[in-house]
Amino acid sequence: MGPLYHLQDKQNRLRCLSEALRILKDNGIVICEVISRYANLLEGFQCYLIDDKLFVDILDENLLNGNHSPGDTSYFTTAFFHTPEEIVKELEQAGFVDISIIAVEGFASILDVSKFLNDERRKELLLKYINKTENIPELFGISVHLIATEKKPSKV
Repeated sequence: MGPLYHLQDKQNRLRCLSEALRILKDNGIVICEVISRYANLLEGFQCYLIDDKLFVDILDENLLNGNHSPGDTSYFTTAFFHTPEEIVKELEQAGFVDISIIAVEGFASILDVSKFLNDERRKELLLKYINKTENIPELFGISVHLIATEKKPSKV
């Protein structure tokens, strides 16, 4: 589930997806997890990383083109951060159909989740509303991770 975000070059991502399509059975399903273009924006403010000018420079590049190039820092590894539209387009270019996007964390990305997980009632409500909102496109941007499911078309 990680190779796509490790490939900054679009042609490499398309090659990876095309190979997945090639070896998949007709009507088979692939699940891709990608990192949201806005993951660093959320983390930068949650963890006060924005106090570091170098991080802000990295964040600006993330938001501009999706490339995360931390150089010689302790920040997250070299990666590519997708928008929901980008992952759908790449999957379509590779030949997949019936593409669906869901938010993994959804609105919980902006919360201190530990305050909810130790209380069963709060945890149950949190999971209930993550589930209810995971398919709402307007909320995709606040989820750190997105999952795309797609199907290989059957041969006609």
